[in-house]
Amino acid sequence: MLCFQRGLSTWICRVLIAGSSISLGTEFSVTGTLSGLAVTSPTDSQVVVCAALSDQYRATTCYLLSVSNTNSLDLVNSSLVSEGATFLTSTFFEADTTGVVLCFSDWANTSQAVCKFLQIENGNSLQEISNVTVDTAITRP
Repeated sequence: MLCFQRGLSTWICRVLIAGSSISLGTEFSVTGTLSGLAVTSPTDSQVVVCAALSDQYRATTCYLLSVSNTNSLDLVNSSLVSEGATFLTSTFFEADTTGVVLCFSDWANTSQAVCKFLQIENGNSLQEISNVTVDTAITRP
């Protein structure tokens, strides 16, 4: 998957299909200006994209997207994670359940490094299960 800023007011993600040649699937677009982006794929048919938007004081929303056999991206659900995050990093995590760990600098709370565990519930929603403040007075995780 490839995500990038288009112009000043929209960012998009597209499935990149690689084989004997390279082609693009359909796009998923969101209004806003990216200041941070984290992408991970917990399953072959799901992608979690978390975006911090600089035009909304770095409010960070995570989007659960489904990837179909025709390489189209469809929004399943979204969840606001932070009001002031930047320098995002994420990873897929699997224990007894499928989820994503998202870590970021939380500028809304005196520059804390925060990690949140987002669980994918019933394959169709992201729920914050837990979080931890890793450190305070940081600039980047």
